[in-house]
Amino acid sequence: MRARAEIARSYLRRKARLLGRARLGFSDLLAPLPQLANERVDFASARAQIESAFDAFHPPLGALARKAFERRWIDWESRAGKQPGGFCSGSSLLDESRIFLTFNGAPSDTSTLAHELGHAFHGELMSGVRPWSRRSPMTLAETASTFAEQAVIDASLA
Repeated sequence: MRARAEIARSYLRRKARLLGRARLGFSDLLAPLPQLANERVDFASARAQIESAFDAFHPPLGALARKAFERRWIDWESRAGKQPGGFCSGSSLLDESRIFLTFNGAPSDTSTLAHELGHAFHGELMSGVRPWSRRSPMTLAETASTFAEQAVIDASLA
């Protein structure tokens, strides 16, 4: 870690410059990076990016994403009174998930959608498992979603 500490320091110095600060304060560590005003992603492009990344990473994940989009399991439109962010909820009776998301076209909205689809994939893997056996700690619940989000990020960087 010591040999590579400069990598993190370099990133933090760059982030400070992007935020217009000489140095980052503690409260700036998790602050989002500024976006370009014209940096927008439409929902169809986000869908295509996610499906492509998921197919390359793990085809069954891509198949689940297509199913969620085609069956309209995702409430993504922004509208008055709808809260920002996203979450995924599953039904053990239907063995299906529903995703609530406010998609405004920010690049981070694509990551959030991928993350929530990862939760839906976890739910699909739990299909047929007894309801009491589906409960999982946060560390397990966030695994598939974090991997799904990272698959999209890795594909974007590639």
